Amino acid sequence: MDVSALGFKIQVKDTKIFPMGFTISRTADGTDPFGFNTVTLGEATVDANGHIVYAATPNPTEITLNLLPNSEEDNNMSLLFESHRPRPGVTRTGGEITITIMYADGKSITANNCYFLTGDPKRSVQAPSRYKNKVYTFACEDYE
Repeated sequence: MDVSALGFKIQVKDTKIFPMGFTISRTADGTDPFGFNTVTLGEATVDANGHIVYAATPNPTEITLNLLPNSEEDNNMSLLFESHRPRPGVTRTGGEITITIMYADGKSITANNCYFLTGDPKRSVQAPSRYKNKVYTFACEDYE
């Protein structure tokens, strides 16, 4: 079984800022470059009689991207992040985000209706005197 992920690419589109999208092909080397975070489907407890009670919990799919600082990919993502970041006196200009992951084996996944959850607005320094990788997390409504 081949489990190599070399050659994967990520296409990020925003209907207003990057309608044609931009491709991420260079990712961080000091940590996992990309991942779907674990999704909780529900919670279980026990009622007063000791019977299990299960409640389904709809949750968005979360995607985390780790990018090389100062790369073209990071510069594009920083621009996109700033266009979606709410702050006083600034109108958000970002549109609807779609993220497509293209794996080296030819398969792909598209995440729709994505929203920024977290992001690194500026550069930070880590040891040994290197810029810290930029981390962006998205919540996506669905994927196909």
